[in-house]
Amino acid sequence: MRAKIFGLIALMAGFLNSTPAFAAEPLKSSSSASCAAVTFNVTTLGCLGFFGGNLVSGGGPKLTEALAVTGSLDPSANSLLERLDLHSWQDLHVIDFDKVLSGRTVIGIHFGGGGTGYNGTGFWLLDVPDYTDKITYTSNVQKGISNAGLYLTQIPAVPEPSAWALMLLGFFALGGRMRSRHAELSNTVCYA
Repeated sequence: MRAKIFGLIALMAGFLNSTPAFAAEPLKSSSSASCAAVTFNVTTLGCLGFFGGNLVSGGGPKLTEALAVTGSLDPSANSLLERLDLHSWQDLHVIDFDKVLSGRTVIGIHFGGGGTGYNGTGFWLLDVPDYTDKITYTSNVQKGISNAGLYLTQIPAVPEPSAWALMLLGFFALGGRMRSRHAELSNTVCYA
């Protein structure tokens, strides 16, 4: 019995001594005036652009060029996960991705010329709350965007291993107390 108690104490000490995981430092936002032209309803950690032409492309040299830019924002942004073509009948200030977004997210937005003469693509590193699929933006670049691309998002957070261990330890303690209480009651002799 003492061995079990000492084992549990050692296990608790090990869990309490574990260190939590810390997120990496966010990138510093660019002070470029072109990045300030677009603001989002989520925290912007960094921006690169605007680049001439439509870099939100499904393949070819434009995709290679876009991945070189997104890799500068976050090295994990190494593929185009989703591409949206936005139309005039949609809400022009909402980008609604099919994928659920969470944490560090890299997106690209192409502002098409549409007769205004402007044709450029910008890329942003955003800090998105868990389980988000829509991002709202405001822009003084021009009226609308033609397409958007998703290059990186994270899986929603899972509790720390030490939190799980503490929960399991609580269940074990509760179960042990219930067993010892049951043993105390079954050993008691009652006479009527």
